[in-house]
Formats: sequence, structure tokens, C-alpha cells
Amino acid sequence: PKDGPSGKVFVGERFSTPTGRAVLWPIEPRLPVQAADKDYPWTLNSGRLRDHWHTMTRTGRVANLNSHIDRPCIYLNPADFAELGLQLGELVSARSKAGQVVAFAQASEDIARRQCFMPIHWSAQFASAANVSSVYASVADPISGQPESKQAAVQLAKFDCAQYLHIYSRCELKPAADFWVKSQAQTGYHYLLAMAEPRTQLSSWVQGLLGQNSKVTEWLGGTNSLLGMAAGRVELLAFADAQPLTLNKTWIEHWFDFEALELAQVGAILRRQVAPEFLQGAKVCSCFGVHQQPIIDAIEAGADSVEALGQQLRCGTNCGSCKPELASLLQQHKPSTVAERSLQL
Repeated sequence: PKDGPSGKVFVGERFSTPTGRAVLWPIEPRLPVQAADKDYPWTLNSGRLRDHWHTMTRTGRVANLNSHIDRPCIYLNPADFAELGLQLGELVSARSKAGQVVAFAQASEDIARRQCFMPIHWSAQFASAANVSSVYASVADPISGQPESKQAAVQLAKFDCAQYLHIYSRCELKPAADFWVKSQAQTGYHYLLAMAEPRTQLSSWVQGLLGQNSKVTEWLGGTNSLLGMAAGRVELLAFADAQPLTLNKTWIEHWFDFEALELAQVGAILRRQVAPEFLQGAKVCSCFGVHQQPIIDAIEAGADSVEALGQQLRCGTNCGSCKPELASLLQQHKPSTVAERSLQL
């Protein structure tokens, strides 16, 4: 019993019972209360991602960790993804009887039909509506008190937006949007925003978000690309579009290292013209900054194991959390797999 002689359940290799041995009571198992039905046909599960911990009070401040995954996603089976009419980068809402969350839609073969997965990490500090706890009802085990926080029945629907924005800023903003996500960048902060109604006066609207924090003395650009500068240095970059944006984060962030920009560089920024050396794909190894394309190149050149990739590129040789992703890339791109696909075609 919890009120044993020491006030603790287990001390000195003995349980707090007269015999010192544990007493076990059989219980009647029961199914989850938050079960899917015709009105809430998807089962939502939640958990952590490899580079973050709990509510990101520490990991959320590390730019290298955010560079792997910097936004909350709801992961769906590709068939369900298509059925909902979703495109990569669009937003999806999950609504239960208890509440609602909004996150970016992501297709994954790892997810079964009529199920979905959402990470636990994004609280109100980092996103406007991505706290997955919002969809869980107050259901707890009557004996242990353990909450039923691994399953919820939800409705899924596309979250329609008329405008998507990326803002990179040296200083913090006060985001005002129908949906927003904030992450730590290498130099400052990265904001992802979505609007039901587009902001046509991008410059004045962004200045309003900066408020008294602004050091910008010069604005360049127009409706869809905006560059804010002070004493020749980049203070803010903003990009807007009616469709979800896919931008090269490393390319954007490197502009903040320049003491001054040439006219051609300003033009490249406003046109979103990415230099070839930045086209390396998504980051896989956060420890050593290794991106997808060099890994694929190494596999195609003969690296046939995670260990071989580590010897060549160092990926997977520190914390090891990227090893499953490395194994997946090996499976997809090793010569024998590519040859089998060719024969099937």
C-alpha cells in the first residue's frame, strides 16, 4: 500500500507490505473510451519526434534540432491524404468532441488507414493551435489515474488558407494570423503563417508585427518577397504565396551572415533564386548537418550500410537518432532496389 511504513511503495528491495512482497490484483481490461465512430472516423495517436523532448522548453531553443523538423504535422496514410484532397504543405484540422488542433498535412506509409499521428511538442509558446492535448477528453484510469492520452477519435478536414508566409527575423515578432508556428533559427526566428484573407500590403503588415523591436531602416521588395535591412545587413526576410511555400532554409539563413549585400544578391533573394550549392535536400543528420543528397550520392557510389555512410559522411556517428532515416534511404536508393523498380516498369 502507498501508506506503508515508509510512505513509499518500494524501499530497500522490499515492498511496503507485511511480507515485503508485492500484492497484485487482477483487473478487468477495457477498450479506450475515445473510440472512432461514424462521426469521428479517424483515430489520432500522439508521441514524440526524434529531435525534440516534451514541450520543447529546451530543445525548441536549438536551431540545429529545429532544422530537421521545424513544424507540427499530422501524418496520414497516403490513401487518406488523397481522399481528403490534401497537397504537401497544406494545413489540416483534427477535431474531436473535446477540441481542435491544426497542423501541416504529411503523408506517410508508416500510418495505417483511418489512423493519424501528431507530435506532442508544440504548445501555445510555439504554435497557435497545435497542442495535441486539446483533442483528448478528460478520461483517466480509475485505479492508476493514468490519462487516456494516446488515442482520440477525430474528424479531419483541410484547413483552407488564401495565403502562406515565411518570415525570418533577427528579433521576435508578435504573430497575428489564422495559424502560425515559431521556431528558433540560426540567426533569430523563423515564423510560418497562414491567412484566410491575404495581406496585400506586406511591408506595412510585417512592420506592424515587429512593433517596437524593429531595427529595419530600409525595405525592399513587393507583394510576395520582402527584405528588411539596417546598416546594410539583413534584419528580416518575408516570402508570401497563395500556395504552400517550399523554401531552402539554409539558403535563407546564410544571408543573415553578410555585412552588406550587392545588388545582384538582393535580386536573387527577392526572386528566390537559390544557388546550386544549397540544393542538397532535407537535413537528415542534425549533429553534423548532413543533407539527403550527399547521402544518396554516397549510396549510389557504393556505400551499402549505415556504418559505411557514417565512415564517409559522419552521419549517424554521434547521437545515432538519424540511423533509421539512413536505413530508409539505403533501402530506397541502393542499386539493387533501383534495378528492381526499373524491371517492374
